[in-house]
Amino acid sequence: MPQIAVRLPEEDLTALDQLVASGAAKSRADAVRRGLALLTAQAREEWIAEDYRRSYEKHPQGEEEAAWSTLSLDALRRA
Repeated sequence: MPQIAVRLPEEDLTALDQLVASGAAKSRADAVRRGLALLTAQAREEWIAEDYRRSYEKHPQGEEEAAWSTLSLDALRRA
């Protein structure tokens, strides 16, 4: 696995050490990897939401699609 060097402010390093000491992370590297995974997942969700938004702007929902959406939502609520 590739390795990188990162400069952090003292307070961030202290926070990393507290995460490790509390058992929230196995190591500093584990905490950084998990934090990056969370940030990446959040960014992906935002990108997907933006793609949907652009798609709906380009191809707005028509009356028929809206009616099907309403029927589907009503059926889910009754289930």
